[in-house]
Amino acid sequence: MPVRRSRLAAVIVTTAVSAGVVIVVLAARAVAADRTDDAAWVAVALGLLCAAWGVAFARLPDDAEDTQDDGLATTVEPRIDAGAAGGRTALRLSDVLVTGIATTAVYVVARVVGRPVDSALVGAMGFLVLRAFSRVVDRVVRRRGRADGGSVGGDTADA
Repeated sequence: MPVRRSRLAAVIVTTAVSAGVVIVVLAARAVAADRTDDAAWVAVALGLLCAAWGVAFARLPDDAEDTQDDGLATTVEPRIDAGAAGGRTALRLSDVLVTGIATTAVYVVARVVGRPVDSALVGAMGFLVLRAFSRVVDRVVRRRGRADGGSVGGDTADA
C-alpha cells in the first residue's frame, strides 16, 4: 500500500541539499583565494554534511503511526520500516550528520566573527560534550523507565 509523503519533507530535503551545495561553492571560492583559511576548509565540510543530511532525511523511515491527512502529502511507495535495522541505521546516520553539522557550524561561526582557533575548538568540543551528556541522560531515563515497567519515549535501540 502506498504511503502518503509530505510536500514539506520534499521542501526540507531540497533546501538542505541546495544549502549544502551553496555552502560548498562559497567555501571552495574562499579556499581558492586563501588556502590557509581554516574556516573555509571547515565550511566545505559543513556544506557536504548539509547535503548529506538532506539525502539522509529523505531516506528516514516513515512513521507508521502517522495517519493524519493534512492535505500536504503525496503518494509514494513505502520505504524502510522504522522498527527495522535499516530504520535504526538511518536514524543514527541522521543523528551523526546533525551533530557534525552543528559542530562544524559552531567552529565556522566562531572563526568568522574573529575568534582564535582555540576558542572555536573549545566551542565545537563543548557542543560535543553536551551532546554526549544528553545521550547518557536519555539512556539512563529509558533504563529506569523499563526497570519500573513503564514505557519511556524514544528509541531503545541505543540503550
